[in-house]
Amino acid sequence: MHMLHVLVVLAAVTSCQDVGGTRPPDRAAAADAAGPSGEPAPTTGVPAEPMVIREASLEIEVEDCTSTVDSLRRMAEERDGFAQSVAFRADETNGSRSATIMIRVPEAALDRVLDEIDALAAEVRSRSVSASDVTEEYVDIEARLAVKRGLEQRFVQLLERAQSTSEALEVERALGAVREEIERIDGRRQFLRDRVRMATVTVEVVEPVPVLATLRTAASIGGRICLAMVQAVVAFCVATAPVLVVSGLVLAVVVRRRRPRCVV
Repeated sequence: MHMLHVLVVLAAVTSCQDVGGTRPPDRAAAADAAGPSGEPAPTTGVPAEPMVIREASLEIEVEDCTSTVDSLRRMAEERDGFAQSVAFRADETNGSRSATIMIRVPEAALDRVLDEIDALAAEVRSRSVSASDVTEEYVDIEARLAVKRGLEQRFVQLLERAQSTSEALEVERALGAVREEIERIDGRRQFLRDRVRMATVTVEVVEPVPVLATLRTAASIGGRICLAMVQAVVAFCVATAPVLVVSGLVLAVVVRRRRPRCVV
């Protein structure tokens, strides 16, 4: 079972490479993972189109927060998308409401969806769109996945030819480790495919501050200013009262002494 030990070591080495980075497997690893005929494990190659993840973020002002969120949810569902999350908030100080909704729509429909969101808004406060090219990462994942699946096939063949219980257990342990790596790598591959296929749009929906709340706030500010002025005047009077009293007594004495006396 010399080949068994070679494959176990190879599986450990490739696992360490996966943990340490996303370097694509070399030809030697691919050859070791080949099937019984020596042919390399099949690979999918470079995608026909670039793998690009598109995301958008908007902040819009609307008259009614709830109805706008419902419209955004329907907008996504009509295009085979969905609302991934919704959160409502209320400001107790001024009575205004806001919400954050994240919708997923097919990438091809993103531009039209953004235009329709603009049409829903009384004012678009901010808007940003980003695109991330993940083609290189996707190709690397496909290559590593091909190597892991080649190793899996070899371990299955060795398990069928195991001549003792200890050999079978050793192969099963190695096979289990390789299959865990395959699940992890394939999970990342599926995640990238989903993010590329469906664009993500995050919308911050806010209502204008009610006029009555604005007037109350203004009145409250004016009242605080007046109160502060009155408190300042009172504090000034309290602080200067002793000085004013003494000054008044001195002035009265001086005036009395300087008053001309009447001669009979």
